Amino acid sequence: MSTKVILRPRRQLTLPSEVIKELAVQDGDEFLVNVQDGILCLRPEVTVPRDEAYLFTSHWQQALQEGERELADGDYAEFNSVDDLIADLNQNWLSTYKIPYKFRIY
Repeated sequence: MSTKVILRPRRQLTLPSEVIKELAVQDGDEFLVNVQDGILCLRPEVTVPRDEAYLFTSHWQQALQEGERELADGDYAEFNSVDDLIADLNQNWLSTYKIPYKFRIY
């Protein structure tokens, strides 16, 4: 796709709606800008906040995939109350992972 745009005052470019749709970008999205051999390149860029970066580690991604598989396979428990959930955590989870404290509701 090739479309002509005009550099506006305050150095702004307006992206045509076809480009917006194809790239699935929206107001406020960030772009990486570089020039190669006199050609301007704009590439959508997603910046991950530092406190959320762990979500994209291989360990966390594997854990999420495992959880999704367990949900799809029906390998989960349902509880009628928070008290039942806490009792199950204290009885099963803590002993499995050898955690030296108990869960409580405050």
